[in-house]
Amino acid sequence: MFPGSLPVDVVEGVRELRTQILLADIDNQTVNWKGFLNSVIERNISMREAAVKEVFSVYDRSKTNVLRLSDLIQLLGSEKLAKEVMGDIDLDRNGVISFDEFKTAVLNSSIPLA
Repeated sequence: MFPGSLPVDVVEGVRELRTQILLADIDNQTVNWKGFLNSVIERNISMREAAVKEVFSVYDRSKTNVLRLSDLIQLLGSEKLAKEVMGDIDLDRNGVISFDEFKTAVLNSSIPLA
């Protein structure tokens, strides 16, 4: 990516929003602001979820669609820390972190995604 350029998904999102604005009530030259804001919110949510999925797939080193203790040890470099993270995020206590558990932990944290 060049300085000042935006990721492809962001550009596509802006194009989609622009299209939705243009499809507003053109005859009266008004924009349905409630619909527009809903579109912006939905797009923001889907972009955040896409970012979480990308991070999860990088952390899923065993490529099992869950994060295992061994993945966390590799990632964090410490079994003690990996067990602590597992204890905090593995809500159903089945010994692995599912995508939904990971997403909940990330979205409920104050860590920015981008």
